[in-house]
Amino acid sequence: MDVGLALRNTSKGRIKYDKYWAQEGRTKEVLDEISKKTSNLTLGLSAKILDLILSENQDGNKSHDNDEKKDIPDSSPKENKPKKESENINSDIYFYEKQYETERPILEYEEATLQFMEDTFNSKRKEFDDYSNELQQLSHQEYLLIKRKNELDAKRRAAELDKAEKEILEEAGKKATSSTRTL
Repeated sequence: MDVGLALRNTSKGRIKYDKYWAQEGRTKEVLDEISKKTSNLTLGLSAKILDLILSENQDGNKSHDNDEKKDIPDSSPKENKPKKESENINSDIYFYEKQYETERPILEYEEATLQFMEDTFNSKRKEFDDYSNELQQLSHQEYLLIKRKNELDAKRRAAELDKAEKEILEEAGKKATSSTRTL
């Protein structure tokens, strides 16, 4: 059996590849077909990457055109179509819409996660502020109690000193009266 024939009979051998789809501005059609066949697969390309791929594809085709013309008799009818600027713009818009549809769930997830983190942070900050206020009130009450106790202690000591002074004066007065009597 011929190897080339065997390879053509495989699933990869039956794939048809159109290398002129990018130049002809058929991005929308190709992306539609790909998205139908690969609904579970998502691909997100930034605009820079897409532009780089398209420019490399165009540059590669220009450099390989001379080699390909030797192998391919005449250019395909698709290649003779003039490239319309509006088709390119529409395909770019379509691509950006597809890219946004792919990135939207990621952005929504990031926003929801950020909101959850902000809510958690705010609740923890409120708990901290409440606890700090409670501690501040308790320390203020403790300060007032200590201040009141010190004031009462000072009054008690002053009263004791007054009482001791009176006792000393009374005793001194008794001694003075008893010594004047003996004389």
